[in-house]
Amino acid sequence: MKMLSAGVYVSELDFSFYAMELASSIFGIVCTADKGPINEVTLITNENDLVSTFGPPNTSSYGLLSAIRYLRKGRALKVVRVAGYGYATASASILNEYGYQALTVSATSDGSWGNDVAVRVAAGTSQGFNVTVYYQDGAVEAFNDVLLGPSTNDYFIEKRINGVSKYITITVVDATVGLATGLSDLSGGDSGSTVTASDIVGVSSGSSKTGLKMFSNGETVDVNMLAVPGYDKMVDPADQQDVLREGLLATCDPAAGGRGDCVALISLPYGLTVQEAIDWHNGNLAGYLDQAINSSYAALYWPYLNVFDSYSNSELWIPSEGSVAGICAFTDATRELWFAPAGLQRGRLQDVLDIEYSPDLGQRDALYGGLSRINPFVNFEVDGIALWGQQTAYRANSALTSLNVRRLMNYVEKVSATAVRYLVFEPNDYATWAQFRNILDPVFRNIKSRRGFYDYRIICDATTNTPARIDKGEMWGRILVKPTRAAEKIAIEFAITATGASFDEFATVA
Repeated sequence: MKMLSAGVYVSELDFSFYAMELASSIFGIVCTADKGPINEVTLITNENDLVSTFGPPNTSSYGLLSAIRYLRKGRALKVVRVAGYGYATASASILNEYGYQALTVSATSDGSWGNDVAVRVAAGTSQGFNVTVYYQDGAVEAFNDVLLGPSTNDYFIEKRINGVSKYITITVVDATVGLATGLSDLSGGDSGSTVTASDIVGVSSGSSKTGLKMFSNGETVDVNMLAVPGYDKMVDPADQQDVLREGLLATCDPAAGGRGDCVALISLPYGLTVQEAIDWHNGNLAGYLDQAINSSYAALYWPYLNVFDSYSNSELWIPSEGSVAGICAFTDATRELWFAPAGLQRGRLQDVLDIEYSPDLGQRDALYGGLSRINPFVNFEVDGIALWGQQTAYRANSALTSLNVRRLMNYVEKVSATAVRYLVFEPNDYATWAQFRNILDPVFRNIKSRRGFYDYRIICDATTNTPARIDKGEMWGRILVKPTRAAEKIAIEFAITATGASFDEFATVA
């Protein structure tokens, strides 16, 4: 501030920056569906929106069936619908009174579902025309007294229907004369060829992305968990590793070029025995993966779940990713995200009828112990079906083999990076280093008080910011944390003493 003459000069410095809390259980899926936008990220917050946007699930809609399980406990779902080659949108031409095209009516999304849509045009009740939309022979929408123009009129047909109708969009071709009345069926809709691994993995070309690539940028698409439910049913076994490695792990794991702030939830293929499940995750099951999965940004689950589907009125076997994501959302809502998403308090599945196979203790030791990293579901006789594991697929002996720790670190890393963005381009000196510490300390102190850390320390000073780093325009902070670990194994030790012994003699004996 320049002060050249006498007077009172007021300035303002903002030292009130603070770290905001972020959502921790946003679930992203790539799936097939009968309708809905293709290769777009669509936010869904409830089951009605899911069915309205992507249609009711059929018996092989593993993504939608899994999404429903998540939405029963979670509120933020991001869906990317993929389709094979040759998908197309159903449409019809509405003629004018002289038999020439006046309107083009199109389904709101690609797929054969649009062939079940029809539009009836009738004389308006008080002006213009009434448009009734039919789906599978039932009237589903009505738009009365619409006009062909002008476009500024509130009753203009495009303004009244486009973006409002869940079934059709309108394009005015010729508004010079009135419409011919009658019923027009939409046709030409095509859901495309069978989906391949390449369709699921997707491509990235400039600003155009498809499939899992839609989730690759953590700055534009916020998710914490990612899955392709039913990938083993969608592609051949030999192609599944492309979906898992080139798709899910490449999107999540920074070691593979991924975003580093979300976890890939992976259900093992349907029909595997205990030994086959172990061989699969070690890359030793013939015809499947050619190497083991080893990543703290992935978690593996087995076996498939049996559920009742009200849309088909039948029992179905479905993968577990949606239920696992729901458990994580329930854990975040009722406890904290750093609590283990498993066990009888948070991991029970009330909406599951059965599981493929319930492993006994010895089999659980093989699935979960040593360097095995498969999280099993178990059907306990008294307590019911529960998720009985919370390991990541990381093979090293590290805190990051625990999913609660991985999710905690994803969260605090993202919160920290978001909180200190406003320090970029500030002077690289003691004042900015102190501001760095002051912004982040309340975050970590709060998490420690809520049982997320045993302890922590934030360092940003001359020891982390050497002259060489300062000269390169770099400011470094180091945060040391002791994350809280889950009590996965509880041991009860009994000591039998002589009748006349004092318990105090044995209370501290190891």
